[in-house]
Amino acid sequence: MQDMLVVLDFPCGSCGQDVNVTVKCSGNGLVLRSTAAAFSVACPMCTVVNEVVFEPTGRVHQVTPLRGFGSCWEPSVN
Repeated sequence: MQDMLVVLDFPCGSCGQDVNVTVKCSGNGLVLRSTAAAFSVACPMCTVVNEVVFEPTGRVHQVTPLRGFGSCWEPSVN
């Protein structure tokens, strides 16, 4: 299975501040390079959780602020 680190730069869907994240992608869809993936991340400035849809090439398709989340998600330690 192929793994890839992808650096994404996008404005927060709520406050507009620049957000920079590095995500590790893996799976068979990486071979096509046109497969879209999504993840959720909290803005470091306003803490609103955004859903980010992107391609493994680093192209961001959509950033949507998610409403109704009372707390920010944290990465697993394992």
